[in-house]
Amino acid sequence: CDGTEERAEDKHFINRSLEEYFRVEGRRPVTAITPTDYQVPQGCLFSTTPIDRTYLVVIPARYASTRFPGKPLVKVWQDKTLLELVWDQCVSAVGSENVVVATDDDRIADVARGFGADVVMTSPDHENGTERIAEVVSVKGWPADTVVVNLQGDEPLIPKSLIELTAQGLLQNADAGMSSVC
Repeated sequence: CDGTEERAEDKHFINRSLEEYFRVEGRRPVTAITPTDYQVPQGCLFSTTPIDRTYLVVIPARYASTRFPGKPLVKVWQDKTLLELVWDQCVSAVGSENVVVATDDDRIADVARGFGADVVMTSPDHENGTERIAEVVSVKGWPADTVVVNLQGDEPLIPKSLIELTAQGLLQNADAGMSSVC
């Protein structure tokens, strides 16, 4: 909540100030994370539902890593693979319909489909996850301006709030080519 009983003229002044701020080019995004009567986009850091449905989270996962072959399929906690734990975090943040596993390996695809993931098989010739993600976006038919969050398949402890914040940062700053959360 906004925290105080405010006078109508104060609320009007604050809303007018916010409107002016939102017209400033290059402004920092503002999202209210508690309920408010002000004219501000609202969201929640701990929401289990997506704030916006115009983005896609892609988890690139490959078996043939030179440092740790098969890493996405290693069972690390409660009989779940590393990949499944990452997928679970994404789904809890944005819903399963906005999460895709991108892989060139049938073993990874089979395991991912087994826990309910949408899987796109990609070319084994990609040099990096970015190329794999570009293929996913074109194969899935998502518009070119789709916001894509790249979440590496070995990040099972990433807080779901960071996934949401990354997507929100890109959604609120359409001119940004990328967003990193630190």
